[in-house]
Amino acid sequence: MKLETAIKFRVAIAFVIVLILLSFVKWPLGLGLAVIWLAIVIWQLIKQIK
Repeated sequence: MKLETAIKFRVAIAFVIVLILLSFVKWPLGLGLAVIWLAIVIWQLIKQIK
């Protein structure tokens, strides 16, 4: 259970970083960064589950 909590915590941090990037970077580029971050986070989650 502790591992799952750590993963959720990392995901939350990743989302916060994305939001910060979006607020500083212009929209088209910021959106691209957000999509890349989401892909990385989802890939990491799938890797952890398997």
